[in-house]
Order: sequence, then C-alpha cells, then structure tokens
Amino acid sequence: MKKLILNLICFLTLIIFIPTVSAAEENNAKEPVNVYMFTREACSHCEEAEEYFAELSTDEEYGDLFRLNILEVYDVSWNIVNEDYYDILMELSRYETVHYSGTPYIIVGEEVFDGFTSSYDKAIKAEIKRCYDDGYLDPVVNLDILKDRKNDEDKGIKIFINIVAITIVVGVVASLIVINLPKKKTNKLEPKSKLKNNKN
Repeated sequence: MKKLILNLICFLTLIIFIPTVSAAEENNAKEPVNVYMFTREACSHCEEAEEYFAELSTDEEYGDLFRLNILEVYDVSWNIVNEDYYDILMELSRYETVHYSGTPYIIVGEEVFDGFTSSYDKAIKAEIKRCYDDGYLDPVVNLDILKDRKNDEDKGIKIFINIVAITIVVGVVASLIVINLPKKKTNKLEPKSKLKNNKN
C-alpha cells in the first residue's frame, strides 16, 4: 500500500512539474519578428529598403531579431503579379494606420512605413526590438483578428456618435419644450408713474 501511495505521489508530481517546465521554456523562446515589405519590380525605394534590411540582418544587435518577407506585388508597369500578395496588401492597408499609397509598403509589428527613407532607421529598429521583447500580433498571420479589431473599433465609434446625436436631440427637444411652456400670469404692480397718470 505504501508503494502504491508513493508511486501515485511521484506520478502526480511529474504531471504537475512537466507542464510547468515546458511552459517556462515556451515563454523564454523568442521567435524573430516578421517584417513584411510589399514591393514593385524596379522600384528604387524598394531596392534601398532591401539593402537597408540586408545590412540590418548582419547587425550584431538586430540581425537575429527579425525575418524579412519580401512580397512582390507589381511588375514595372504596375501590373499585379501576385493576386494573393495584392489581396493581403489591400486588406492590411484598410486596417493599418498608414494607408497604402505606393511601394515599398513595410509593416513591422504595429508600425507601417509607406515608402522608404533612411530616417525610418530608429523607428524600424525600435519596433523590431519592442516586438521581439514584448511579443506582437503578426498582421499577416492574424489578418482576421485585425479585421475583428477594426470592426469593434468602428462599432465603438458608431455607438459614441449615436450617443452624442441622441444627447443633442434630447437637449434640443428639452429646450424647445421649456421655451414653449405657457407662461404663468402674474399680478404685476404698475409703476408709480402710471398710477399717478391714471388718477388724473
């Protein structure tokens, strides 16, 4: 009987301990941040951005923190060369804060960069580091979640607008009611000057 109880305690300890160790390892394991760059063939800014990310990938501090995904959407004449990439680009640009207006269109975590200039350097590095350290919602992998968030935000804005509109209407109606209430007749005393004139 003692052996059975001892085996049961060991078994329960293993069941409790193993998932805890696995969870701890899983929380410490960090994946490179997916950087998405939508491009067009023969786009000079796209080439500059590619060179920038190629150089950044060899950087000691940032090289292992991100993975660049180049998604060529257009050819030289702006003809769509990949319908899937185009659809993703159009969907993402609807839900991101910076709407698509040209290439490259770069998405790093929650930051969007339309076009490319070296002045983006600090912002790109900061967002890569933040996403790597704190985790992030990958916009391409989680496009459905982004849609749901945007729909929830839109619903919240519509509710707020409706509340404001109802408040204004109620205020206007209440003001009109107060203005149009029948006035009570009061016995007004006539000024002394009128009384003197009436005696004459």
